Amino acid sequence: APSTTSIEGIMFQGEEEASDFSVPCLQEMDGLRLLHVQDAKFEGFPHLPEDLKWLGLPNCQHFLMPTSVSIPKEVTVLDLHDNDDVANVLLNKCISRSMVIFFLPSYNIYLEVHMTNFHLLINLLHQVFDKLKVLYLSYMRITITPDFSMMPCLVKATFEYCIQLVEVDESVGQLKSLVWLSFRGCEKLEKFPDTICQLTSLEFFSLNHCCNLLYLPKQLGNMASLKHLDLRTRSRHIRSLPDTIRKLHVLEHLLIDGFIREISIASDSEDLVAASKIICWSAYILDVLPDPCCRRKIHLELIDYTVEELSPNFIRWENLELLILKCRSLKSLPVGIGQLPKLKVLEVYSDNHILVDDALPLASIEKLVLKCAVLQYFSSFNKKTQNLKHLILKSKKIQVLPDWIGSSSKLENLELRGCKIMESKVPADHSNTLRIAF
Repeated sequence: APSTTSIEGIMFQGEEEASDFSVPCLQEMDGLRLLHVQDAKFEGFPHLPEDLKWLGLPNCQHFLMPTSVSIPKEVTVLDLHDNDDVANVLLNKCISRSMVIFFLPSYNIYLEVHMTNFHLLINLLHQVFDKLKVLYLSYMRITITPDFSMMPCLVKATFEYCIQLVEVDESVGQLKSLVWLSFRGCEKLEKFPDTICQLTSLEFFSLNHCCNLLYLPKQLGNMASLKHLDLRTRSRHIRSLPDTIRKLHVLEHLLIDGFIREISIASDSEDLVAASKIICWSAYILDVLPDPCCRRKIHLELIDYTVEELSPNFIRWENLELLILKCRSLKSLPVGIGQLPKLKVLEVYSDNHILVDDALPLASIEKLVLKCAVLQYFSSFNKKTQNLKHLILKSKKIQVLPDWIGSSSKLENLELRGCKIMESKVPADHSNTLRIAF
């Protein structure tokens, strides 16, 4: 039998009802580096090998309440979520070294806590987390964020669906290394401290569904590294974007909803939101953006479940390469879509009958996705499809699969999802190996 000293890792997953876990020789496993036991029962606290680096005891129970907890000095990963017994004992012990609570596959130092006692959590943070990099406090009933000065190395902080959160500590501005910050679903949050605009390293910022937010940070444009900005707050108090948003020159994703009715973006081409990609949750936004801003975009995604007809002004988006229309009520494609010479990817999702005609710019399109109830006049497509590589159709009814599919020399992939096709003609001499999926 192999020696226990050669074992480097043990992972144990209990059943729905906690299973007994006992390894008498655990302390003698000198080579053990990882011990992760979930949904199990212990008698007291296990004796552990000195060189253990990863200790996970999530959702574990203890027959006897541990009176002392000895964590090996080499442990840098400690997962105790849903294990308040051990956490309480640790709080009564002076821990002088830095430790972490949870470790994700991304190999960031990580904290995930499922405690109802927020004061317990704060005490724990004060003791052990000066090197914490990732803080996950989602779904907690907290009213104020922790004092961020305790976590100077924080890179990612998530407070999603903290439905009682009303205040963000001013120390948030001290997080010079923070790149990710999300307050998604914080329904009672009304404002942010001005210091939040000092996060010059921040790349991801989400205020999605902060529906009671009174206003957006005025100096939002000072977050010079922002690449993803989600302003779909659903707040009726916010009707416009701050002027400083024009300073976000590296912005790639801008998500805004229909409650924002005023967009003040300078028309100077050197002073624009430089996002190459924009995601809008209201067709209204497409009409109010200034022409120079539209010309900068190469990726446009519109998500509007009420709009039936889009403005014909699509020629303003002359450099678009990718267009995604997720519009359940849409009845026809916008007139100006045929005037987009660089369009390579077109995806249309609608619950209605869609009229498709020769106006589509098929000469440039490489990928075409059409998912709707009925495709009408599909067979009358423009036959200039020499660049089409991927065609995905999902419709309850397509009378005829057009014969031009067979003449598309570069077509590699044809997917027909839920289609009832009465007739199809794909010539046998198709030059490519065409993959057809049903």
